[in-house]
Amino acid sequence: KEWLATASRVRVEQVAEEVQVAASLSWDYALFVICAAMIAALGLMSDSSVTTLASMLVSPIMGPVMGFTFGTMIRRASLIRMSLRNELLSLIICLFVGFLSGLFASLCRAYEHLDWPSQEMLSRGDATG
Repeated sequence: KEWLATASRVRVEQVAEEVQVAASLSWDYALFVICAAMIAALGLMSDSSVTTLASMLVSPIMGPVMGFTFGTMIRRASLIRMSLRNELLSLIICLFVGFLSGLFASLCRAYEHLDWPSQEMLSRGDATG
């Protein structure tokens, strides 16, 4: 029975390493978050639900979510902290890219050429604030 417990610990450590790599912040991770946020902004501006959903496929943000969940289950505080930090940084990056996209669209007067706010925008919030 001892080998069973040892094998289980080894498998958990292997999964923990893979989850930690997926939850880690790197240049690739940051660039994918930026690309996903830009694709989402374009999807919202062009009223395309397909493009908006496609941004979710590009986004690597699920890595920190898995890291937080798995870290909680195995009670590893370092994985939980790293995952929360990376998730918050991802949120800040997305908000910043969204702000820049909205600013750029406003400066280009996109609202004169497009139905503004689009139905995609209206379906995600209230236009009155």
